Amino acid sequence: MKYLPLFLLCAILFATILLLAKLPDKDAPVSLVFYLWTLFAFHAVAAWGLQKDSFDSNFYRFLYAIAVWVTASAGLFASGVLTRVHSTAAAMLIVSGAIGFASGAFWTFISHLRADLSGDLHPATYLVLLEATLLLVAGLIVLASLAANYSPAGTAIRAALGVYMTTKALVLFGFAAGAIRNRSLWYSMNSWLPAIPGILAFGLLVIFLSRHQTEATRELDRECEMQISSITLVDDFMTASSTYRRTP
Repeated sequence: MKYLPLFLLCAILFATILLLAKLPDKDAPVSLVFYLWTLFAFHAVAAWGLQKDSFDSNFYRFLYAIAVWVTASAGLFASGVLTRVHSTAAAMLIVSGAIGFASGAFWTFISHLRADLSGDLHPATYLVLLEATLLLVAGLIVLASLAANYSPAGTAIRAALGVYMTTKALVLFGFAAGAIRNRSLWYSMNSWLPAIPGILAFGLLVIFLSRHQTEATRELDRECEMQISSITLVDDFMTASSTYRRTP
């Protein structure tokens, strides 16, 4: 089986979605869960399709083009929902700052890569740079949302998502430049490197949420046991009092 990191990422994404389904909406908004579903769907189809085709195939290029627009749109929407924790002025400042920084990176890479080629770039390179830019915008917005006060689970979810988006953006910027400056090296890493940000970010999130939910279950069990013990003590006391009153 080829591209095992993609299959591992799919498994981790699916486990993440299942864990988030158990959390309240304030910790795991529906828009965020939907974004993870789009990531899972794209990587699952890509892992299946790449068993027969390559990254240079028309199938994968078509799939990648669709995935960029779908996942990027879902990611931007999810990040936009998270700006509701800020004041209007702060949210506008954060969004405009993220767009400005990412746009600067986008045009800087285009300028230097055009100079390397002494001409225009391939459309696929523009698409990779566009995805990197949109991910960077969303990631910076998500990381800024950590300034608000969340539960431990809510904080971990946003931290994992923000780290994934920003590191994935850096990887994509690297691939856009590497495809021109050192194509053979970056092409050899294409089967595993793009999956690493998701494996690390969401893998650690799965571990944290699993332990967190286990501890929460144990705490709930302890509270139930204490309540049962209290009820039992009250019943014993009432029984003893009743027996004492009936004794001549």
